[in-house]
Amino acid sequence: VRESVEVLAGGGPRDVVDLTLALAREMLDAAGLKDADPEKALADGSAMDVWRRMISAQGGDPDAELPTAREQHVVTAPASGVLTRLDAYDVGVAAWRLGA
Repeated sequence: VRESVEVLAGGGPRDVVDLTLALAREMLDAAGLKDADPEKALADGSAMDVWRRMISAQGGDPDAELPTAREQHVVTAPASGVLTRLDAYDVGVAAWRLGA
């Protein structure tokens, strides 16, 4: 979430920005909005404005700090590699059980 907010604010890692723009273009195209420019929306701040309005519409505070875990544990892979599969449901259940 933190990286997503950074991208909406006009920053973030270049690879995440590129992926975000590619996905946004696909979604806009699927919605028949081929003329919309997601890169312009990031640059002019309108993407962040929409994010803030979405939070407010759900009763949230768009200025609230993102929570930080009380405990953190670094897990280091024994070898380099590429993650090829991740079950989002299992990750969600684990996060829920941990109190997220």
